[in-house]
Amino acid sequence: MGRYNVASNQWVLLSIDDYNEVYQLYEAARLKLVEARLSDEHISIGINTIKKKTCNAYAMHACNAITNFHEFMQRVDMVPPAGRGRGMRRGGHAGREARCQPVIVKETEDSGSEDLKEMALNMS
Repeated sequence: MGRYNVASNQWVLLSIDDYNEVYQLYEAARLKLVEARLSDEHISIGINTIKKKTCNAYAMHACNAITNFHEFMQRVDMVPPAGRGRGMRRGGHAGREARCQPVIVKETEDSGSEDLKEMALNMS
Protein backbone atom coordinates (compact mmCIF):
# COMPACT_ATOMS: atom_id res chain seq x y z
CA MET A 1 0.00 0.00 0.00
CA GLY A 2 1.09 3.58 -0.56
CA ARG A 3 2.51 5.93 2.02
CA TYR A 4 -0.15 7.64 4.12
CA ASN A 5 0.48 10.52 6.51
CA VAL A 6 -2.01 10.99 9.33
CA ALA A 7 -3.29 14.58 9.29
CA SER A 8 -5.90 16.47 11.27
CA ASN A 9 -9.49 15.28 10.80
CA GLN A 10 -8.45 12.12 8.93
CA TRP A 11 -9.15 8.58 10.11
CA VAL A 12 -7.12 5.52 9.14
CA LEU A 13 -7.94 1.86 9.80
CA LEU A 14 -4.86 -0.05 10.95
CA SER A 15 -4.11 -3.38 12.58
CA ILE A 16 -2.16 -4.25 15.71
CA ASP A 17 -1.30 -7.95 15.82
CA ASP A 18 1.83 -7.87 18.00
CA TYR A 19 1.82 -7.73 21.81
CA ASN A 20 4.88 -5.42 21.75
CA GLU A 21 2.89 -2.87 19.75
CA VAL A 22 -0.02 -3.11 22.19
CA TYR A 23 2.40 -2.56 25.10
CA GLN A 24 3.92 0.47 23.35
CA LEU A 25 0.43 1.84 22.73
CA TYR A 26 -0.45 1.32 26.40
CA GLU A 27 2.73 3.13 27.51
CA ALA A 28 2.06 6.02 25.13
CA ALA A 29 -1.51 6.29 26.45
CA ARG A 30 -0.32 6.08 30.07
CA LEU A 31 2.01 9.01 29.39
CA LYS A 32 -0.93 10.84 27.76
CA LEU A 33 0.69 10.91 24.31
CA VAL A 34 -2.27 9.16 22.73
CA GLU A 35 -5.91 8.62 23.52
CA ALA A 36 -7.17 5.11 22.78
CA ARG A 37 -10.56 3.44 23.02
CA LEU A 38 -11.16 -0.28 22.60
CA SER A 39 -14.42 -1.74 21.36
CA ASP A 40 -15.46 -5.12 19.96
CA GLU A 41 -14.39 -4.08 16.48
CA HIS A 42 -11.54 -1.58 16.79
CA ILE A 43 -9.16 0.49 18.88
CA SER A 44 -9.47 4.23 18.37
CA ILE A 45 -6.20 6.13 18.86
CA GLY A 46 -5.88 9.89 19.06
CA ILE A 47 -2.32 11.22 18.97
CA ASN A 48 -1.82 14.02 21.48
CA THR A 49 0.37 16.39 19.46
CA ILE A 50 0.76 18.98 22.24
CA LYS A 51 2.07 16.57 24.89
CA LYS A 52 4.05 14.64 22.28
CA LYS A 53 6.37 17.64 22.01
CA THR A 54 7.15 17.66 25.75
CA CYS A 55 7.47 13.95 26.53
CA ASN A 56 10.59 12.02 27.49
CA ALA A 57 12.68 9.96 25.05
CA TYR A 58 11.18 6.55 25.96
CA ALA A 59 7.61 7.75 25.64
CA MET A 60 8.39 9.44 22.33
CA HIS A 61 9.88 6.18 21.04
CA ALA A 62 6.76 4.24 22.07
CA CYS A 63 4.44 6.71 20.36
CA ASN A 64 6.58 6.97 17.22
CA ALA A 65 6.96 3.19 16.98
CA ILE A 66 3.20 2.84 16.67
CA THR A 67 2.61 5.66 14.22
CA ASN A 68 5.67 4.91 12.07
CA PHE A 69 4.87 1.19 11.83
CA HIS A 70 1.37 1.87 10.56
CA GLU A 71 2.17 4.96 8.48
CA PHE A 72 2.21 2.96 5.23
CA MET A 73 -1.18 1.30 5.73
CA GLN A 74 -4.47 2.87 4.69
CA ARG A 75 -6.97 0.15 5.41
CA VAL A 76 -7.24 -3.47 6.56
CA ASP A 77 -10.22 -5.79 6.35
CA MET A 78 -12.40 -6.01 9.42
CA VAL A 79 -11.98 -9.37 11.14
CA PRO A 80 -14.73 -10.62 13.45
CA PRO A 81 -13.61 -11.22 17.06
CA ALA A 82 -12.63 -14.80 17.95
CA GLY A 83 -15.64 -17.05 18.23
CA ARG A 84 -17.73 -15.15 15.68
CA GLY A 85 -17.81 -16.52 12.16
CA ARG A 86 -14.78 -16.62 9.89
CA GLY A 87 -12.23 -15.93 12.65
CA MET A 88 -12.61 -19.53 13.85
CA ARG A 89 -10.67 -22.44 12.42
CA ARG A 90 -11.10 -26.21 12.65
CA GLY A 91 -11.28 -27.48 16.21
CA GLY A 92 -12.80 -24.25 17.53
CA HIS A 93 -9.49 -22.40 17.93
CA ALA A 94 -9.22 -18.82 16.79
CA GLY A 95 -6.74 -18.26 13.99
CA ARG A 96 -4.04 -15.57 13.87
CA GLU A 97 -6.39 -13.34 11.87
CA ALA A 98 -8.89 -13.28 14.73
CA ARG A 99 -6.34 -11.57 17.01
CA CYS A 100 -5.76 -8.67 14.60
CA GLN A 101 -7.77 -5.65 15.66
CA PRO A 102 -8.19 -2.78 13.18
CA VAL A 103 -7.19 0.59 14.61
CA ILE A 104 -8.44 4.09 13.84
CA VAL A 105 -5.82 6.81 14.22
CA LYS A 106 -6.68 10.50 14.47
CA GLU A 107 -4.69 13.49 15.69
CA THR A 108 -6.20 15.30 18.66
CA GLU A 109 -5.19 18.38 20.62
CA ASP A 110 -5.64 16.90 24.07
CA SER A 111 -6.62 13.59 25.63
CA GLY A 112 -8.92 13.63 28.64
CA SER A 113 -8.04 11.71 31.78
CA GLU A 114 -11.46 10.01 31.76
CA ASP A 115 -10.82 8.62 28.27
CA LEU A 116 -7.38 7.43 29.40
CA LYS A 117 -8.89 5.60 32.39
CA GLU A 118 -11.53 4.03 30.13
CA MET A 119 -8.84 2.89 27.70
CA ALA A 120 -6.73 1.39 30.50
CA LEU A 121 -9.72 -0.57 31.84
CA ASN A 122 -10.64 -1.82 28.38
CA MET A 123 -7.09 -2.92 27.55
CA SER A 124 -6.63 -4.90 30.80
